[in-house]
Amino acid sequence: MDFNRTSLSALPSELIWDILQNCQSSDSAHRIPKRYCRLNTVLRIDRRLRGFCTRLMLRELVLPSSTALVRVLDQFQHQQNFTHLANEVRTIQIGRLTDTFYVSQANMWKDLAFCLPFRRLRSFSCWDVRADVHALALFWLCPDMTTFELVWDQKQGLPDFRRWPLLTTLRLHFTKTLSSEWYPSVFPPYEMLTTLMVFEEKHSHWLCGHMQKVTFPRLRVLNLELASSHPRTLYQFIHRHPTLMEVNISLAFLLDDNVPIFAGLLKLIDGTGNWGNPNDSGTSNGAVDIVDPHRDHVPHDGAFITFRTFAFTRVPLSPRATEWRDSSGSAEPRYAATGLAIEVEDQDDYEQGGHKIARFHDFMDDMAPLFPQLEVLRLGYRTDYWHWSFCDLMQSCAASLRKWPRLRKLSFCCGDMDRLRWRAGDPMHFLGQVEPPVYVPYMVSVDGMDDLFARHHKIEEGAPFSLEQLRLLHELADAEVAQFIEDIQDVLNETVNPDEVMHDPHLPMRVWQTFCERQYVAPAMRALAEACPTLEEIEWYLVGPYFVEHAVRWLWKVYRERDGKGVRRVTGELTYRGSPRGDAQSFDCLLGQELDHHERQRCTVAY
Repeated sequence: MDFNRTSLSALPSELIWDILQNCQSSDSAHRIPKRYCRLNTVLRIDRRLRGFCTRLMLRELVLPSSTALVRVLDQFQHQQNFTHLANEVRTIQIGRLTDTFYVSQANMWKDLAFCLPFRRLRSFSCWDVRADVHALALFWLCPDMTTFELVWDQKQGLPDFRRWPLLTTLRLHFTKTLSSEWYPSVFPPYEMLTTLMVFEEKHSHWLCGHMQKVTFPRLRVLNLELASSHPRTLYQFIHRHPTLMEVNISLAFLLDDNVPIFAGLLKLIDGTGNWGNPNDSGTSNGAVDIVDPHRDHVPHDGAFITFRTFAFTRVPLSPRATEWRDSSGSAEPRYAATGLAIEVEDQDDYEQGGHKIARFHDFMDDMAPLFPQLEVLRLGYRTDYWHWSFCDLMQSCAASLRKWPRLRKLSFCCGDMDRLRWRAGDPMHFLGQVEPPVYVPYMVSVDGMDDLFARHHKIEEGAPFSLEQLRLLHELADAEVAQFIEDIQDVLNETVNPDEVMHDPHLPMRVWQTFCERQYVAPAMRALAEACPTLEEIEWYLVGPYFVEHAVRWLWKVYRERDGKGVRRVTGELTYRGSPRGDAQSFDCLLGQELDHHERQRCTVAY
């Protein structure tokens, strides 16, 4: 078959130049989100393609701040080439969920009222400015809204979403408190809502009213952060929604009589718990207390695990599981857990009092029979390991992993690494400490840091030390520094010029990683992978989340042979604050959709 082809040489030189220049431009690649780079290239070919590509690129507007929204609105209202494209916009995101700073601009939403031209908008997120009733008024002419993600100022009233019956996702961050105890009296039916996330910086009257009086018929994902309600209220709400398959909870505080017990969490997950008032004889028959009834907090079930943050994913064991309407739990489990995340509180005091506690390796060994279908496990432990070595710990975990037949992802952190050694009896190599050479405030004496700060710019928490900073911190003599340099050259197998590397912040970390990975970590990760034939990913947090805001994470991927059984290789990626591969993700006690959403928000690139 013959094809008529146009030679490249027949194209106008200006067109070829524009295409190649745009493909090559690093500045353009930096400014344009990665997912739009190809569209941005194609739209330069001719007017027709430019029209199609522009409409696609306008589907989602990701803006760094509310001031950028004001500029965008001005473009759509007053620039002729934009006004007819307003109906192409489907999503607007301002700021990121993971941002910790937001402002209050009292008149911003009022000034914008009735000026929103995006009639076919479906999703609006704003984590930059507190929203109020004037903000919601902007969307009265947007009937197709399915998502609202807002920081809400409760002093300006409570949100009312009755105008948007198609809502599927609500993520609300409540700030400030109402001047009076006022709760919503009228509620939307929420017939389509599948995801509800609430962050209570201050007690949320909106959430309190909804938890007591509203049932969400299709709710599938629940995420409550810093929840101020009593645990029993939360458990009752979860039980009342049998459609829930993903739950993420963090409690704002625990009183002496509000310590959740692990046995209660198990029953919450499988649907067999009863969460009425145990003091009420009419509802306590067969009930399981969700809090520890003993003043000394010594558990009666043998599994000593105290927590205030947990998450789980589950699957129904039968089609009728999600149709359960009885206020009491079922006699037999209705669900099986597929994911579990839990942050275990510091238990040093209980151990010192002579009580047996469940450490990380104990959990791995004892809890496997309770979770036969578990695929994802995220364990955060604040309790330190005093008389253990890393190799002994990993050997114990490898033996326990044989009991987890479906585990795919394992994430863990084990408290303070300073007391841990790589292998029992090994002499302590200066570059071979388990804790990496990063600035962790609780590990460094105040006098030592004062001296360091006096001679250098302020060291950021979680940032790696340079050789010069280590020399000052440990008060090394010249001979010790020279030996240090020799050790570095031996580990890296390359020549190092002290005058050139003393202030390099990444060199000590690179040497530490090379030494520890080869000697200890890679063999241990391979042993874990060999013990569990389904394991795909191991995530070890060496620093954080409990002691510093910026974590150090070692992520290991498992590559298996074609038969899926043998381990071909394991590869690790170490990230920390300022690392060449970017900052480490924090250890979040989240699972499933909410964990994925949190990680995407961190990586969001704004125009």
